[in-house]
Amino acid sequence: MEIKFIFFGGFAAQWPDGSAIALPTRKAEALLAYLACRAGEAQPRDRLTALLWGERADAQARHSLSQTLTSIRRALNGAASILTVDRDTVTLRPCAADIDIVAFKRLAAGDTADDLRAAADLYRGPFLDGFKLRDSAFEEWLQQERAQLYESAVAVLTRLARCQAAAGEVEGAAAALNRALVLDPLAEEAHRQLIRLHLDQGAYNTAIRRYRQCVEILKRELNTIPEPATTELYRDAVRHLEGLAQPRPEPFALVSADNGNTGSRSGSNADGLWARPAVAVFPFENLSEDPDQAYLADGITEDIITALSCWRRFPVIARNSTAFYKAKLGGAARAAQELGARYFLQGSMRRAGGAFRISVQLVDSNSGTQLWAQRYDRDCGDFFAVQDEITTSIVQSIEPQLSRAELHRALRKHPDNLDSWDYTQRALARLYGAFSHLHEYRGAGAAEARTLLQKAIELDPSSSYAHTLLALSHFHDALSGWTKNPPLVLAATLNAARRAVELDDDDWLAHALLGIALLWTSRQYDRAQHEVERAIALNPSAVIAHQFSGCVAVFAGRPREALAHLETVLQLDPRYQSRSLILADLSLARLLLGDLDGALADAREAIRHEPGNARAHHRLVAALGHRGTKAEAQDALQKLLRLQPDLSDTYVRSTYPFRLPQHMAIFAEGFQRAGWNGAIALKETA
Repeated sequence: MEIKFIFFGGFAAQWPDGSAIALPTRKAEALLAYLACRAGEAQPRDRLTALLWGERADAQARHSLSQTLTSIRRALNGAASILTVDRDTVTLRPCAADIDIVAFKRLAAGDTADDLRAAADLYRGPFLDGFKLRDSAFEEWLQQERAQLYESAVAVLTRLARCQAAAGEVEGAAAALNRALVLDPLAEEAHRQLIRLHLDQGAYNTAIRRYRQCVEILKRELNTIPEPATTELYRDAVRHLEGLAQPRPEPFALVSADNGNTGSRSGSNADGLWARPAVAVFPFENLSEDPDQAYLADGITEDIITALSCWRRFPVIARNSTAFYKAKLGGAARAAQELGARYFLQGSMRRAGGAFRISVQLVDSNSGTQLWAQRYDRDCGDFFAVQDEITTSIVQSIEPQLSRAELHRALRKHPDNLDSWDYTQRALARLYGAFSHLHEYRGAGAAEARTLLQKAIELDPSSSYAHTLLALSHFHDALSGWTKNPPLVLAATLNAARRAVELDDDDWLAHALLGIALLWTSRQYDRAQHEVERAIALNPSAVIAHQFSGCVAVFAGRPREALAHLETVLQLDPRYQSRSLILADLSLARLLLGDLDGALADAREAIRHEPGNARAHHRLVAALGHRGTKAEAQDALQKLLRLQPDLSDTYVRSTYPFRLPQHMAIFAEGFQRAGWNGAIALKETA
């Protein structure tokens, strides 16, 4: 038997008897993971140091690599021959251990059903699931490797299904395809194979239902329609049903002639969504000398449409509609008007040598006014990584610009002509003013916003967006007034968020607010986690969804998971308006994990950003209490008491809803070591 390394679904190392091998550090695990992905290939030491210690001086980084290799070989004891280490390179010998990723790659390249089935069985979850380091180079590599293996796993399952279907193993083929769709619900090839299986079995109604599920998810997630080959299978099913004299199902409306929207709009959710101003994203123009570079411009266009669609505040015209106008004469503004879009985005990409330039502008289609423009100059490098960065930057810039334009439009309208959408925009302006800074919260602005939102709801009771903003206003009331008995406003947050989700189950912000409200009102940790995860699934780049997910995780007993979400917030938006709150929650998560240096650094940075953030002062006091610097801890406690003189045991118990008693004990012990003995002691020292 051999030592076993498991990288799918997390990281594990095991002796032949199944007992765990304890590796000394995360860096050691990361190094083994990288070497395993390139097993049998000699890896230059310089590449390894750049990957894991790139921020440090060369000599120091080389020393750290040598120490890590020594610690790995020591941990592996007699099996140290797995690694071949010489002066300039390091190699992991694939034949010296049972390594799941090595076996997966070998089997995935096979052609037989047995090979593909074995490869599929090895894929137990994402590569190094939940693994995180602060080294940006490693994180970038990890994300790329994880994505490639994820795509490979989906491809393995679809190929396996094809082999099984050819051999008459219908149930096995269907099981493989369903598993592929669990991994990637957008895998249209898997949908198509399932439809074909149902057709071959004569299950025409089931084939049609599968097609409609494919239509729905492509519309919801990508705002696009199935490929012609998929639609042709649907038509085959319809023709068979007509031959059997059964009712013909309603056809799927590809493009509406009057408004250019894709998909069926029979439901109230769709009607509410399309009552809002739409955005058209026209295909980016390839200005490079090489026409074959057009795929890069198309990739940017696709990514922007997908990312912008996730926000749901503004419907996005699908690419199949905007692409139709690419070759037509006439301006983009006229094309956008024909598509029913109030705003449009257009841009270009020019590649020259090792660099490229992307230019983009957002325009009001009615007035022709340019609302926003930006130019991005980048080295080619890993184009797809840069493409993700630019897409995120563009979308995060566009969304506020659209909101600002709609706000100005609503403010210019006569009060007698305001509709529900106009009221929500005016309310949003009040909320932005109310939440400008945590310690300068202006409750009057939030109250005025709620009055406007109630008018919006009166005009359109089905407006999920209005209910979502109502929930947001209540939550900020509670957040900024923790010492003013927040349960009542948290309950209002919960009710408004529930109603928003009922009206539109795809509203990511409503799900995020519902999750955070469930945490604070009833300590429903699992349901809260489900809701915030749903919010992230609907809009992966929504920073507030990651913020709430981090908050839920830290109180639900998963501080390491909380770190991942909270750090994602700062990666997505380094200038996040609530940065102080994020840093304070990072401090708390690190405190629970025993990282006192990190907890102190984050708490101090949070206070630097928002001196009036009492929650950040709480984390600083607790961390200093554990650090043992009694004088400094007492000084921090006194500053906190001047900021929050009514701090009490009741406050701590109600606003620190730790699921695990040991986490509450860690937090409380830090306060006690700083000199706090509860409400009575507070009165004496305040």
